[in-house]
Amino acid sequence: MKNFVCVFLIVSAALAVVACGSAPTPAAAAPAAPVPSGDLILDGAAAYTTIGGDCLSSVAARVYGNKFYFPIIQKASGITTDPDVISIGLKLTLVDLPRNLRDAGAKAKIKQYIADAAATYNNRDSAIARQMQSFASGL
Repeated sequence: MKNFVCVFLIVSAALAVVACGSAPTPAAAAPAAPVPSGDLILDGAAAYTTIGGDCLSSVAARVYGNKFYFPIIQKASGITTDPDVISIGLKLTLVDLPRNLRDAGAKAKIKQYIADAAATYNNRDSAIARQMQSFASGL
């Protein structure tokens, strides 16, 4: 849906330029705000490029101190494939975890992402799924 909205806005702006013969005057720039409460806050996120031997859980353990935070990296990076199989050179987005955990809405999303991942892992390894669910509940 976000992609559709972005494309719609770009096409609308292009049509306005063609129709008016000049580019629209930009409004005064407002200070950049973090993503609203209720989603991950990407403001202050860092970039990471995967290397050989990386998986999302190992990156999460190294960066956040706990492998069960891997669903945050998965969501922030837009990874829709199996998080256990990532390629070398993949660009990851590493959110500012303390900032996200201080925001009630972002924290709720983090708990939900981990719980959703636990439900997926329940079919593979119920022990890991229980650990993930317990971790999410304790946030």
